Amino acid sequence: MTSFWKEAAKRKLTVPALLDAEITSKVGLVTEQEIEKFYQEKKAQIKGEQAQVREQIESFSTKPKVGG
Repeated sequence: MTSFWKEAAKRKLTVPALLDAEITSKVGLVTEQEIEKFYQEKKAQIKGEQAQVREQIESFSTKPKVGG
């Protein structure tokens, strides 16, 4: 049994609920403006149009919440 399963069982949560509580909820969402700014600043180095690489930019740019 992995540590995620053990911790989830200990807290009486599902593994996805544990991941959401410990990881997803502590990550801030990236705004459309941040994605646009990143793309414009890096487009010479990025292969593809913004629509094609948007998801990659979003995951790359995900940021921790301050004080979270």
